[in-house]
Amino acid sequence: NYKGEQKPSSSTKSSTTQTTPSNQKQFQLNVKAIQENDQVTITITSPKDSSSDVYGIKLTTVTGKIKNYIKVNGWDHKRINDNTVSYQTKSSPLGQSDVITIKLKVDSKKPEITWNAYSKDQKSLGTGKVKP
Repeated sequence: NYKGEQKPSSSTKSSTTQTTPSNQKQFQLNVKAIQENDQVTITITSPKDSSSDVYGIKLTTVTGKIKNYIKVNGWDHKRINDNTVSYQTKSSPLGQSDVITIKLKVDSKKPEITWNAYSKDQKSLGTGKVKP
């Protein structure tokens, strides 16, 4: 179901589920930000050994507001509030070694930006922070 709850069908399945996280690598994205005047360019690269494709990215400024943002080919964008925008795709996910560049117009110098990456079924893959 959409909440990601899992119903163990047997005790064997439960023990298998418990050992899986230790084998799984923590999800990582390489996120860099550069600021020129009021424009922040965020480059997001998926590692070459990534096990999950990214279908959504939410960006939130901790300091300041996002005044504008630029469309990314193959990705839909939506403003959530003054300091949050999200990008989603159905056809062009960020797979191994893929790169996406997002440009934001902001009203502050060196804004701290948090990112959250999502899977195809909208489950959070990981979060992080970046500062230009």
